[in-house]
Amino acid sequence: ASDFEAKLAEMHRELEKEAPPCPRLLRARLLLADVRRSPFSEHYRREKDWRKLGDEYVAFLREEMKRPSEPEDLDSITDWLRKVQRQADGEDAGQAAWLVGEAWLA
Repeated sequence: ASDFEAKLAEMHRELEKEAPPCPRLLRARLLLADVRRSPFSEHYRREKDWRKLGDEYVAFLREEMKRPSEPEDLDSITDWLRKVQRQADGEDAGQAAWLVGEAWLA
């Protein structure tokens, strides 16, 4: 299995060199679409989903994972990306690029 993963990683590196550039916003949207399709994302798609996990889940994220803010569900992230896309399509494209760049680094 590790041999397969190494070959797959090498193939991805080669494709990155040969493929046309993919804007960060598009990459973020593609990644989000993939995550949404995963059955493992079931508890994180909507705010009410992760809230069912209780205060212990939020405490775990804050203490163990060192995340100071509330968890974010996939619906919230989708809404945020739509807002950034509207900014990119409008007159505030520089601000949209900055927002996606900041989120990408986080």
